[in-house]
Order: sequence, then structure tokens, then C-alpha cells
Amino acid sequence: MRIQNPFLRRLCLVGGWVSFVAGAIGVFLPVLPTTPFLLLSAALWSRSSERFFVWLLTHKRLGPPIAGYRTSGVIPLRAKILAIAMIAASMGFAIIYVIPVLPGKIGMATIGISVSLWLLSRPSEAPSAQPGLESASAPEDVAPTRSESRPA
Repeated sequence: MRIQNPFLRRLCLVGGWVSFVAGAIGVFLPVLPTTPFLLLSAALWSRSSERFFVWLLTHKRLGPPIAGYRTSGVIPLRAKILAIAMIAASMGFAIIYVIPVLPGKIGMATIGISVSLWLLSRPSEAPSAQPGLESASAPEDVAPTRSESRPA
């Protein structure tokens, strides 16, 4: 759904670029996450610029994780491991050395654990690629139901 208001459309376009640059920096700095910024860019550009939205989704390196998340909520296992490790390291450092009060420490730990659990709840592969899952069609060796076995 494209935004009709020109000011809001430009604001989303600029916000998409700011988010994209932050995500691009995150490729080289392990402290800054890449995927959330790229997802934000995709969301903003889907409402402001079809050209940049399509460019991002069809990008050779950046497009597949975004497309996978948009279609089936997939977060690659490597990305989960890196994200949880960075959450643990950065929040652990903040809890030990930066946050002086106990309620702040508890709040920070709660946020880190919640985000980590949410990441773990997301699939690592597309449903059709997961081993042990059959296709959506019924197996051929199943007996027909009563209504299917009656002559017409």
C-alpha cells in the first residue's frame, strides 16, 4: 500500500535509506544488526518507492533473507546464532558494567531473553525444505472417505 501524502512518502523514503545504510554498516560491524534494518528498509520502501523495494528484494546478497522472512518468517540459523550471541554479549556487558540499578538490570535481562526466545521460535528453513515434512497433498494410500466412495 503506497502512501499518498507526499511528505510522508518522502519521509518513508529517507527513513528507508537511513535504515539501509545502518544495515550496510552492520555487515561490517558485528555490534550492529543487519537484518532488522533491512527489514525496516523493505517495509518503508514498500510504502514509498516500488523501485527501491523491488531492488532490495531482488538484490543478490540482501534479498534472499528478506524474501524468506516475508514469505514464511524464516530467519537463517547462522543469523539466529549471531544475533543471540551479540544480544548476550552486549546486554551482559551492560548489565554488569553500565546499568547501576537492579530494576534496570532485570529489565535489560528480560528484554534480551524475550528477543532471544522469539528468534528461536522462528523457523530456520522454509517449511517445504524442512526434512520430515510431507507435501500438503494427501497420501495416495489413504482410503477414501465415505462420501468419496459412494457412486454419483
